Amino acid sequence: MVAMKLATIAVLATVAAAAPTTAAPTTTEAKPFSFSQWVDDIINPDVVALTPEQAVEAYYQSINATTSTQDDAVAAKVKRASTQCYTSDNLRADVNRAVSCVSSLAALGSSVSYTFGGFGGSKTLCNDIPGVELVAVSASDGNKVATAQQLAAGGGHIMDACTWGGRTGGLAYEDFNPSIEIYLRRKN
Repeated sequence: MVAMKLATIAVLATVAAAAPTTAAPTTTEAKPFSFSQWVDDIINPDVVALTPEQAVEAYYQSINATTSTQDDAVAAKVKRASTQCYTSDNLRADVNRAVSCVSSLAALGSSVSYTFGGFGGSKTLCNDIPGVELVAVSASDGNKVATAQQLAAGGGHIMDACTWGGRTGGLAYEDFNPSIEIYLRRKN
């Protein structure tokens, strides 16, 4: 009888050890992506920034994340009061092309600057990238100066607030000089 109980305990122990354990489900949530943070990473020499292709992929992973992560992403990217988004696809650029434009400006460094002046004076950038342009416009009298990095940061802010459906575009007034309007838009 004792031998029978020991045999039963041994069998139960073997079955319990062989039974698969139910692991807690794991989910990998995409980290909220910010185009303006990505631009800051490009500008910062101590950070290895994502390539434009990786940035677009990170953006799509972020928007395809779970609902709770999406809520966090929205909270992390509070819309700037100085940003206005285009709603017409005729004005909104393809996000891949906009990323290339902003990346190329950020990579130019702070030593590259653009001067434009007079009310309505402007400078159009990213002419070598089809389908997108970043335009800096003077909103007041007098000459304005902006570095490529400052304009790239403005493009990143526009993209944070105005990117959906694979397109982006809008305008922003930046803190470095509120009398400069930065437009990121589709080039026809």
